Amino acid sequence: EYVLSLYAQGALTPNEWLDLGGLSSLSAEEYFGASLWQLYKSIDSPYKAVLKTLLLEAYSWEYPNTQLLATDIKHRLHQGEIVSFGLDAYCMMLERVTRYLTDINDTTRLDLARRCFYL
Repeated sequence: EYVLSLYAQGALTPNEWLDLGGLSSLSAEEYFGASLWQLYKSIDSPYKAVLKTLLLEAYSWEYPNTQLLATDIKHRLHQGEIVSFGLDAYCMMLERVTRYLTDINDTTRLDLARRCFYL
């Protein structure tokens, strides 16, 4: 309703805003369900599923203080960090997974994540 009122006032046009949806945290049950879904999706898109599963693992490592990628995008937009690759969801996913795997010193899976990203 608020956005529609801004349209009506002429203060905003549809091309001037981005709805990132709800930016709440994930419950433990959602991690489980999302992991099962990625297992199923790995049949058709194995590289993408590996990256997304590692992202879920990184999220679970941060639980309950998980910061979703959508929240990172919102923060970067507000900070004016708009660069060609800086807001790409897959680049941000690789960045988060790289940080996580580096923090736990898992170079083998870090190499796997990078291979999946670049293939």
